[in-house]
Amino acid sequence: MPQVQERDTVPRLHKVIDHAQDQLAGIASGRATFEECRLQYGETQRRLDRQGRGRLTASRLPETERNWSPTVDALSELMRWGAVVQDKLPSARSFLDTYRTRRYELTEHGRELAALAEQGGAAFVDRVTDALVAAHPYLRSLLRALSDGPIVCPVVSEGDVERGRAEGFGAEGWGRWGAERIGAGADTRRVVETIRNHLRKRFGARPDERPSNKALSEALNDALAVSGFAARGLSLDAPTIKTLLRWGSELLLYDQSRYVPAHPDCNVIWLAADLDEQPDGSIRPRRRGLREYGDRVARALVDAYRDQAATTDSMLVEPYLPIHRVRAQAAFTCGVTRRLGDVVLAHLVDGDWPELGVTVLTHIGTSRRPDSEPPFRHNGRRRLEMTVTRRSKGA
Repeated sequence: MPQVQERDTVPRLHKVIDHAQDQLAGIASGRATFEECRLQYGETQRRLDRQGRGRLTASRLPETERNWSPTVDALSELMRWGAVVQDKLPSARSFLDTYRTRRYELTEHGRELAALAEQGGAAFVDRVTDALVAAHPYLRSLLRALSDGPIVCPVVSEGDVERGRAEGFGAEGWGRWGAERIGAGADTRRVVETIRNHLRKRFGARPDERPSNKALSEALNDALAVSGFAARGLSLDAPTIKTLLRWGSELLLYDQSRYVPAHPDCNVIWLAADLDEQPDGSIRPRRRGLREYGDRVARALVDAYRDQAATTDSMLVEPYLPIHRVRAQAAFTCGVTRRLGDVVLAHLVDGDWPELGVTVLTHIGTSRRPDSEPPFRHNGRRRLEMTVTRRSKGA
């Protein structure tokens, strides 16, 4: 199993590609002071919010100080890539005024990235991906671990917590429950100790008030995610895991879902790229796309629908099934992203792959889509459910 040997500081950046693109373009155009970079960070946030790709959260800081810390993260990351000349950054909010007018410069590599940032598109994303993989040993170790198989992180709902309280689960009960679902590599005693440490850190040794089901669920899920990664030799804390999982969604190198039938009650993370070993020992990921994987994903979607239809309680021969469940099974089976699953599903609805002999329809439906699962859209309209019927001869 891969072991993380190098110390890594993963920036808590959400939408790292968008922020890097806008910061590089801004510095290249002369908006190069820390204050201008801070304002640019806020502009990117607002753009992502307008596009429905991000969410603005309330801040207690005055407007003149807002986003100073993530701006430090963004510039520090660009320096780590060798795109911005190494320079000092404010280490605390109290030093912010001292740094507002400090200017930052692009390196030659940074100017190349800035030119790609102006164009946008796949070329820029590929270069950012290479920079992130080269700069972060945690990301490299995660990719190598996933090349050996998925990482399984049990998930505890608030309802599970309530039932666990009634049955007197405690740390030991949840530890056994989690280790059983994590599977190979999980040490029950270590899982129990990880849970105890997270509960103690969150609520104290002897909390004055009984923790809510929601708070207890969050603490348990953090502990179980840490345990799932530890079982694969990755010693990471919960915030770092969450950041890396967000990066996976952006970079399309790996994906995750809580609805993979082979792993109930778990969030499963799997590789969605091929890793090319370089002569210097580094790795370069290649995303699995439509051209190479379209056929197998199309077949996997049809097979997943039929598998799940066979176990449903519906009286219909072709029942209406939630798209997110069918998509999760197919994407996991093929080792691709759910986003590629959406692309292939849309093609199936449009009548592609006639050799499969099926008609695929999507419906508005009445299923509830979990927040963790991205919506499926066809021709700009959201659809929640799907059916697959055999095409009659001559149709």
